[in-house]
Amino acid sequence: MPTVQPCHTKAMFSQAFGLFVLYSLLGTLVETAWALLRTGRLQSRKTLLWLPLCPVYGFGALAILGLVSLTQKAPLTIALAGVVGGGGVEYLYAWACETWLGVRLWDYGTGPFSLHGRVHALFCLAWALLAMALFFVHPAAVRLTAALPEGWAWAALPLVAADAICTSLALYRFGHGTGPAVLPFAQRRQPVTANLRRGFGKSEASVRDPAARAHRSRSTASNRGHIR
Repeated sequence: MPTVQPCHTKAMFSQAFGLFVLYSLLGTLVETAWALLRTGRLQSRKTLLWLPLCPVYGFGALAILGLVSLTQKAPLTIALAGVVGGGGVEYLYAWACETWLGVRLWDYGTGPFSLHGRVHALFCLAWALLAMALFFVHPAAVRLTAALPEGWAWAALPLVAADAICTSLALYRFGHGTGPAVLPFAQRRQPVTANLRRGFGKSEASVRDPAARAHRSRSTASNRGHIR
């Protein structure tokens, strides 16, 4: 008699969620190291209010892993998955923040290699390098997430979700000029802090005004990816 295979949905979710959290944490470290090299100062680069996570890196890593799982794991394929998966997630993340929250978290300007200021060809190459590095780190990441206690993901999910919701609400209030930004978050993100000082109380339309974006692009051209 054929046996029925048990459902591994919970295990798959725990592993995917664990990888998301781990790579979001590593993304914060990457952003912090980049800022340290560029400015010589140690600055926080976490995107959420409380947890030290940059979700765009977590989503980007999962997108890259998903694309590579559908193809051969050749170096060129992995690099292309980094460009498409990482760059695509970065674009969608920026678009969602602009459309739904009324804020622009990073701006690559309007040069020939920039797409709507949300992604840039140079940093898509950086995603390709991160994708190559990912596959050296990934086996250890899988072992680490597999060693976590059973049910940990369901306990951690409400914490991450609550932090993401509170962060989104704070950015929404700032983007729509209906209240002050949460100070710890604003202090850790130079573009948000600069926007608060220049234009607190502006409407959603003014935050996304082309002239305002052009001014912000010039002022943040050297501050790539501060908020992820």
